[in-house]
Amino acid sequence: MSSYYDVDGNTILNISFPEEKFSKILEKLKYPINTDFRKASFEHKRIVLLVAFREFLSGHLLLEEFCEIANHLTMLFDTNNKTPEQGDYELMIYEAADISLEARVAREPSKSSYAATLDTTWKFFNKYKYLLDEVTKEFPEVQYFENPHKYKPGEKIHFSFEETKKKIKEKGGS
Repeated sequence: MSSYYDVDGNTILNISFPEEKFSKILEKLKYPINTDFRKASFEHKRIVLLVAFREFLSGHLLLEEFCEIANHLTMLFDTNNKTPEQGDYELMIYEAADISLEARVAREPSKSSYAATLDTTWKFFNKYKYLLDEVTKEFPEVQYFENPHKYKPGEKIHFSFEETKKKIKEKGGS
């Protein structure tokens, strides 16, 4: 749960973590629901964040829920060894965690950072959304190289050593 306070320390907003919706995201990715994201790899966090943003864009997550998930996936990297991808993630994750708050701050549009905060998230999503295609890609069944129509899927194939030798000779091998 995140709480937002005014300058006097009064609570202005409490947002609970969207546990059920987050579990559905993990199920879609076939990740264990009890994954400890404090110890999760950068790649796991990045994919979950991308899916969460896609869920927000499609109306399945509220802005506040997306921000809570982003806050949950926060990760710091060693400054000396940080890759450009990790730098992108680090910038985006902190921006994404604050979008909800930025949307609520009443300022003149010229002084508001809401658009810039949302823009950072959009740029990150557009840059790395190709990873979602890789995660959800369906791979075809294994095909046999000799004659794909000769064997039925699931059928076991056994060749004796002599048969294999014979086939190699037929193809011009030794």
